[in-house]
Amino acid sequence: MRPLRVAAYIRVSTEMGSQEDSFEYQKRYFTHLLSTRPDWVFGGIYSDYGKSATSAQKRPGFRRILRHCAEGKIDRIICKSISRFARNTGDFLTALRMLREHHVTIQFEKENLDTAQPSNEFVLTTLGAIAQEESRSISENIRWGFQKRYPHGEARNIPIYGYRYEEDDKTDIAGIRPLQIQEEEAVQVRRIFRMAAEGMSFAQIARQLNRENIPAPNPSWTQRSRRMREGRVPGLGEGRDDVEIGWTAASIGRLLRLERYTGDILLQKTYKKDYLQQKICRNQGEMPQYLVRDHHPAIISRELFSQVQQMHPHRKRDDAGSGNTRKRYPYSGRIVCTHCGRFYHTRNRNSKPIWYCPVSALGNGRSLCHSHGIYEEELTEALYRAARCRFQSPETAAAVLKEMLRQDLPEEESVYALRKRAAARWEREEEADVWHSMVTEYAQAYIRFMELTPQGSGQVTWLDGSRTPLEWEARR
Repeated sequence: MRPLRVAAYIRVSTEMGSQEDSFEYQKRYFTHLLSTRPDWVFGGIYSDYGKSATSAQKRPGFRRILRHCAEGKIDRIICKSISRFARNTGDFLTALRMLREHHVTIQFEKENLDTAQPSNEFVLTTLGAIAQEESRSISENIRWGFQKRYPHGEARNIPIYGYRYEEDDKTDIAGIRPLQIQEEEAVQVRRIFRMAAEGMSFAQIARQLNRENIPAPNPSWTQRSRRMREGRVPGLGEGRDDVEIGWTAASIGRLLRLERYTGDILLQKTYKKDYLQQKICRNQGEMPQYLVRDHHPAIISRELFSQVQQMHPHRKRDDAGSGNTRKRYPYSGRIVCTHCGRFYHTRNRNSKPIWYCPVSALGNGRSLCHSHGIYEEELTEALYRAARCRFQSPETAAAVLKEMLRQDLPEEESVYALRKRAAARWEREEEADVWHSMVTEYAQAYIRFMELTPQGSGQVTWLDGSRTPLEWEARR
């Protein structure tokens, strides 16, 4: 009888430092457990860090371990508890049914339950429903707490440019700290509102502030701020930390629409539609809102704020706050600017699509990046030549993909499926069609990323780690 191939699944729901030890402890514990049992073969540690268990779609580690079970790579799963595995009854039952069909057992250590024992099935189903109910109860309690705080004007302590929160010894019973004006920044806030009232556009205001080297705010909710709090280095496409963007039209627009500068505060602008999907929606009358006047010291008058709103009406996107994601194209998340580290964006999709570095197109008066845009057809032609140079034949390209499928890189399931379809398709199609599909619909399947320089050169890094120069005659 061959030894069981056993894997472990780990999950923590938030990226807060308080759970960092829990994640690392689980990883060390399960690695030791799976490596020391003589009757087990180490099947790997699958993890989701900072992911909620209310949705399987947002947990790549969870989906990957289930796929490996379906492919016969795993015989048994070890997990700390049911709530770590799933807090959605539908996902939980679907996963248990799939594991049962492929003869894979799962053990939950905290509850001491094992699907290898048929008598535990009813208990597991019940506890799975309880885990979902616990998640719903926590969500409802948080929402109830906000609903009770809002009428009293109790708002969360979020950083606001122009204000500072007073010391902790002045915190009230709800943990709310009073605001005080930071005069050095408040001067700039008043100036920005005056310039907007005089008819200057957001971009013109940003350029003026950047020319005078006025420090821009660094909001705590940005990806860069979260990364720096966690001590992480920038990932691919996140942008280099040493590239200071400064003021932008977007940051000016957000500042000018913040009613808190009048001393008032509007609460419950957004809400979560469903505790299972965790979508944040813009409140357009679905939930009550609370306007609290004279909540804190004002920096500008209500009259000036109203004048600016009338001169610069807020143009909302139709899908704003609906939880919709950006449409992805074959080169999305694949083109990187070598100067600032950001992923390229695309525009002009209805006629001649252009890929460009977003930092070079800020228009805020700061020459941060001199990268030029490249037409998609030019990039496709360059990739076409590079692909033929690197792979020589469709059979070679298919072999590379199959090798990467065997290694099973920890990427999105959609990329894995795309790679699998490409490897199967390229062996039965005409050669011309293969090369065309490689540089269009299947680009994400075999390209790690493309690096483009401000000088107009570049290189592509393929799935196997090899690199090929990209050459094109860029239009200026």
